Amino acid sequence: ATPTLTALARKGIVLDRHYTFKICSPSRCALQTGRNPIHVNVLNSDILQHNPRDLVGGYQGIAVNFTTLASKLGSAGYAT
Repeated sequence: ATPTLTALARKGIVLDRHYTFKICSPSRCALQTGRNPIHVNVLNSDILQHNPRDLVGGYQGIAVNFTTLASKLGSAGYAT
């Protein structure tokens, strides 16, 4: 039993539909963007690997034009 987490969940929300990927980077990207890992960073590649012709989403990981959980929380008044 985890009474602190249970109490925290009662006061907020419980995320019960987050699917994880077999390696960490795609899972982190999916949690931060709400997107399936296949649309974010499925290969867990080197962060410096990129397509220089694609200035928006050419780098591995979260593209600069993706909305993130942190930006939504920030616009709602939370400090992230």
